[in-house]
Amino acid sequence: MRKHGGIALFLFTLSLMSALSVLYWSNVKERLAATGGLAAGAGPVFCSPADTPCLALTFDLDSRSDDVSGLLTALEKNQTKATFFITGNWLEAHTQDAKDMIAAGHELGNHTQSHPDMTSLNEKDQTHELWTLHEEIYRLTGTSMQLFRPPYGSYDNSVIQNARKNGYITVNWNVDSQDWKDYSVNEITDTICQNENLQNGSIILLHGGTRFTCEALDPVISRLKEDGYRFSTVSQLINGQ
Repeated sequence: MRKHGGIALFLFTLSLMSALSVLYWSNVKERLAATGGLAAGAGPVFCSPADTPCLALTFDLDSRSDDVSGLLTALEKNQTKATFFITGNWLEAHTQDAKDMIAAGHELGNHTQSHPDMTSLNEKDQTHELWTLHEEIYRLTGTSMQLFRPPYGSYDNSVIQNARKNGYITVNWNVDSQDWKDYSVNEITDTICQNENLQNGSIILLHGGTRFTCEALDPVISRLKEDGYRFSTVSQLINGQ
């Protein structure tokens, strides 16, 4: 009886947090629409309007991303917070890394359980991809994720609407580091720092499991700070913090 009561309480807590998340992010979406960052009923956030020179570093992590400790070390060295979009496949082998991210003040986002192209799934399967990972992260860390990045950046109206229904705001990027092409440190640095799309509020895409991303973080962060930028998580960026 006590076991069933505990399960019921857990499910109630998840439902309550989901409802609060929907309310919170509906207010955020209204703000973004009002400032031009997200048209009413439109797609992902690519760049969040900002009056100050602030940026968000984001990392996509899948089952091949085994270099997270190096990423966290580089971010700590540079006193920089980031947002990590993780998959369930990655989490299975890196539960402690996920806890370390939260403890260090980084943000976790939902990159689905198994990294499918969400546009190929029906609504039920899309929801399963989101909530399987959501519930596991909540169980491990007590964190209720609120940001969703579709695998491959692939989305359509059904993906956006289903994510919104499940309390998520969809986030892509407007600056791609191209690190997944195994670019060198200098190439990654130049691709980001000289990018024509780089502006206040930019969301920068990087990956775990690439050859030179860890090594490139020092020069990337240093150059952007020299140019007057500061760094925040995606949620802080959206909220103007």
